[in-house]
Amino acid sequence: TDAGENDVFYCNDCDYSANSNHAISNLPDAVIDGKDYFKETKIIDTPNTHSIDELSAFLNIPSTLILKSLVYIVDKKPVMALIRADKSVEETKLMNAVGGMDIRIATSEEIAELMANHGFNAVPGFIGVKGMDDVPVVADLTVKDMKNYVVGINETDKHLVGANHSDLGIELNYVDIRLVERGELCPQCGKPLKVTRGIEVGNIFQLGTKYSKPMNAVYLDQNGKAQPYIMGCYGIGISRTAAAAVEAHHDDWGIKWPVAIAPYQVIVVPVSTNDETQMTVAEKIYNNLKDSGYEVVIDDRNERPGVKFKDADLIGFPFRITVGKTIADGKVELVTRETGEKVELSPDDATAKVMKLITAALN
Repeated sequence: TDAGENDVFYCNDCDYSANSNHAISNLPDAVIDGKDYFKETKIIDTPNTHSIDELSAFLNIPSTLILKSLVYIVDKKPVMALIRADKSVEETKLMNAVGGMDIRIATSEEIAELMANHGFNAVPGFIGVKGMDDVPVVADLTVKDMKNYVVGINETDKHLVGANHSDLGIELNYVDIRLVERGELCPQCGKPLKVTRGIEVGNIFQLGTKYSKPMNAVYLDQNGKAQPYIMGCYGIGISRTAAAAVEAHHDDWGIKWPVAIAPYQVIVVPVSTNDETQMTVAEKIYNNLKDSGYEVVIDDRNERPGVKFKDADLIGFPFRITVGKTIADGKVELVTRETGEKVELSPDDATAKVMKLITAALN
């Protein structure tokens, strides 16, 4: 659903699908070796190149030859992420890579303070990892094969060109922290990935021994040795499920509840509460359904028929049985909310049919 909070990547040609914070993809070929652009490794002036596009245009190179350095705050401490400049960091992946619980991008003030504490005066757009020995660094997999690239050196208006990993002064740790993008290639079959929005209504977390070890939650194995429980967490969001159902099943007139989770399965609507015959038949249908275990309401308000019908559509009862003037001919109207199908049947046949439809929907 477009109202969802998650991007979900999927492939039409196979069964691959994943939330953005878990999705992976294969990338098309790109220029990742700048040997044809830089003949030597050196520091050059790059004035007013605060963005990747500005730096790429200034040097007349593809952005795939720029190593982007980003500062995040994970659990209130700085972490530096390295990624090929044409790609973006997926924050949950980065947070998980360092074992954190909370993440956000660092502010300009925090970056300035971090630079000052390490003897630098660089502003965003010119930062790098060299000289930041006490700051954890995570390099994306896109960085691994880059050569002769451009990287910030913690000095405003300057970059190192023709750089290689050995010039960074640290041993890089490569982890997938990249945000997948629409059109990148499916990791299973190689076809382009598509993306949609989704609402998470259920989840399974593999907790392992993360909590059982510190809580000393143990059992004795076959050798009498204490072992920590391997834990999992399984959840279904009740309110989220309802919200997702409404997003997936509605029209301009209201909700179309799926039978399995509808607050009520049937509404019986006597057109005129002043008509004794209509009320007698409506109440009989209502009581028959109720006594048979079905979830049913009767709209016995003294309102105009149009108001009752609009309210029934708005609330989204899966089935509506209307008792009106056609009862003089022994007929009532059965309406299916999902499809809009209308049929005229005898009261007994309408009752039997709606029971059959509900049973079929639930099975």
